[in-house]
Amino acid sequence: MPGSTDGRGTVYVIYNSGIWQTFPDTWQIGQPESDPALVPPSGRYQPVQSIGKVWRDNPLVRQELGWALEPQTPFTGRFQEPSGAPDIFLNRVPYFYVDHGKWGIVLRLYAVNMGPNTWEVAGRY
Repeated sequence: MPGSTDGRGTVYVIYNSGIWQTFPDTWQIGQPESDPALVPPSGRYQPVQSIGKVWRDNPLVRQELGWALEPQTPFTGRFQEPSGAPDIFLNRVPYFYVDHGKWGIVLRLYAVNMGPNTWEVAGRY
C-alpha cells in the first residue's frame, strides 16, 4: 500500500461489495498452502498460499469471499499512484490504481483513514 513501511508483502482483498482491505502477507514457502480439512463444494477451490492464509485465518474474509471460482493462477498486473503522489496523500483522499492483467480492468482504490476503503472500475482494455 502506498506509504507502507511494513517489510512484508501485502495481500489486497477486494470484495464485490465495493470495499477492499489489506493484510500483511505472513505466508512463507514451506508453510502449508491449504488446509486439507477444508473441502470445497464441487466446482469450487480453496484459496492457497498468501491469500489462502488470509482466507483461512479471517472468518469474515472467508465468509465475504467464499470459495474460489478457479484455481489460483499468476498474472501480470500493475500498481500505479497518480502523478503528484507524495502530495496527494497529504492534501486529499488518497487513491491508486491496480491493473488486473488477467481480466483487462483497471481498479481505482480509495484509501480512507477512518472508514471503509472503497474501489471502483476506472476502465477496461
